[in-house]
Amino acid sequence: MNFFIISTMLNIKKIIKKRTIYMAFILLPAISYLIDLSNNYPVNISVGIYSQGVTLEIENPLIRLIKYDDRKSLIEDVQTGIINFGYILSPIESTQNNIKLIKTELSFGYQLINELIVAAYLDYTLEMRTVNFLQNFFDYENIETFVREQINYYRQADIFMIPELQGIRAENITEINLLNSINNGIIGLIITAILIFITPYFIREKNSGVLLSLKYRQKQGLYYASLFSALFIVIFVISAISMRGINILSIATYVSVCVSLTIAAIAVLKKVDLVQNFGIFLIILNIFTLIDFSEFNELLGIMQRLFPLFWLLHF
Repeated sequence: MNFFIISTMLNIKKIIKKRTIYMAFILLPAISYLIDLSNNYPVNISVGIYSQGVTLEIENPLIRLIKYDDRKSLIEDVQTGIINFGYILSPIESTQNNIKLIKTELSFGYQLINELIVAAYLDYTLEMRTVNFLQNFFDYENIETFVREQINYYRQADIFMIPELQGIRAENITEINLLNSINNGIIGLIITAILIFITPYFIREKNSGVLLSLKYRQKQGLYYASLFSALFIVIFVISAISMRGINILSIATYVSVCVSLTIAAIAVLKKVDLVQNFGIFLIILNIFTLIDFSEFNELLGIMQRLFPLFWLLHF
């Protein structure tokens, strides 16, 4: 027991002396802090809207909609830079539906916002435009009611949904904080890279013959157990400090799996070059676990389940 404790402490000392670990203790919490900072201070593009009888419903963190009752005031605010750019919407009763973009040479971001504004405008005026169009071909006194009912029906139906799933009530709702997910994915990926960088050092230590005496004393297993404990403690502390929105059990499970794979590599492999060459490939593969490919291809979804990072982010 004393050998296990002493060996664990010595391994922790060796691990934390590595420059990679020093950088991890500084950089990983900094990454989490910057992502949280960006969440607390979202980018809002000030957009003016002048319309007569048209109300746009747009919920987007990038946009701060400002409604104007006067056309000239909107144009003046765009010119003076109070708002970034603006839109003038034609009344819903107008025979010529149009949207005018008001901008200056200093305006930015309207290329992305244009589609949102147009989509919201078309959605709001869809019913009236449909009625006006059909009245040119049909003499039907209740056409407005008919159009309203049909539009409401198709808005509630999902034509892209698998037919046998339509109308079935789901039992579970999943809420995912995307910023936290991105943060945890980056941190988990870096942790995998840290373990890959540490592995060659312990392989060289094993090849140097230091462990031969432990083999004769039948304490090689205790050494690897102490190495597991040392790596687990160091990596777990870094993970717990850096990751957001994930419970301790999930972090502990992820770290224990990654460390177990690292210990297995140290015990089995003899060539450091193999770890270095395969490590880059492994990091690249882990990047693809940040997306759930099971929605696109069943086989790719099954293959993703081989990576601990996938389980950490998606379950």
